[in-house]
Amino acid sequence: MTMRNGTATEFLLGTLSNHSDREIQIAELFDLAGGKFTKMNLREALLRLHEKGFVTKVNDDDRSVWWSITADGLRAAQA
Repeated sequence: MTMRNGTATEFLLGTLSNHSDREIQIAELFDLAGGKFTKMNLREALLRLHEKGFVTKVNDDDRSVWWSITADGLRAAQA
């Protein structure tokens, strides 16, 4: 997967691979981005990554959403 440097996709794959042992909510990803991306931009990038099988999405009963990286996502992050 080719990515432009500094994109939300690149940030998400890098961040999620650094935290591959846990699930993360978008609010924490937003905080980790330090204002570089909007929540909407992160959400759209996560949905695209999910469609490609690079991240998993878990919906809790309370409607909270958690994201984590897949093995394919880890390979893409290292490419």
